Amino acid sequence: MSAARETGLKVHLDGARLWNASVALGVPPAALTVGVDTVQVCLSKGLGAPVGSVVAGTRAFVAEARRVRKMLGGGVRQGGVLAAAGLVGLDRIDDLATDHANARELARGLAELGWQVVEPETNIVLAGVPDLEVTLTGLRHLGVFAGPMSGKVRFVLHRDVTAEDVAEALRRIGSVSS
Repeated sequence: MSAARETGLKVHLDGARLWNASVALGVPPAALTVGVDTVQVCLSKGLGAPVGSVVAGTRAFVAEARRVRKMLGGGVRQGGVLAAAGLVGLDRIDDLATDHANARELARGLAELGWQVVEPETNIVLAGVPDLEVTLTGLRHLGVFAGPMSGKVRFVLHRDVTAEDVAEALRRIGSVSS
């Protein structure tokens, strides 16, 4: 950030998963934004809102962002209905800890089944497998939803995935791994 400051540049934080990082580290979101000029956070990643994001910065920056958003078609009349879901998500940020615990349980179970898994810090579990496409196809057939990321299987836990769902996914995966 000091290099940006020395050249007169502003620093923007894409805080798509800021809430997850805040809960995982046990610090308030503001502690993770120290030194930045602007930040955008996502309400749909982790918080369960169907859409939405929040932008923060100086009053002038926020006013300009609103003007540009409206100019680009973002002046949605029904936006308040969608914003309500974002407010519910913001009221339930502490629930992200449950998602993180479920991810750790999934990782532990996968490791017990012989998968190459590193303990997750948040709600995303990455597992190394010998053949990514074969594994993803097999998981789909089992009704276990995952995707590829950096050559690994990526599982994302969220508020709609319960501890019972994790246990069931591990049971299904174990039924073909045994």
